[in-house]
Amino acid sequence: MLGNEAVGSVDAFKIKLTAPDNVAAFYFIDPETGYLLKANKKEFIEGQLTDVAITYSDYRQTDGFTLPFKVSTDVGGMYELSGFVTDVIINAQPEPAILTKP
Repeated sequence: MLGNEAVGSVDAFKIKLTAPDNVAAFYFIDPETGYLLKANKKEFIEGQLTDVAITYSDYRQTDGFTLPFKVSTDVGGMYELSGFVTDVIINAQPEPAILTKP
């Protein structure tokens, strides 16, 4: 735990996690809800160590689970990707045909 840091309008808890390979990631947690707001880490992209920031937002309740319906990834300021969830089905049984090898 490294204290607090602003993530938008939230004074989030800042947590550092160091993996066994000595690569650190920083996680920002909303102290009121416990929701993950942001994760910062370094990734090798095209052979270069690059800062990657992932933000999680638009949390909603679905079948007793609280999930982020928007996830945005900023890759070193080079580009940003955003994903939006439109529907969540918990423990759905997939059609067997989609699991067969073509």
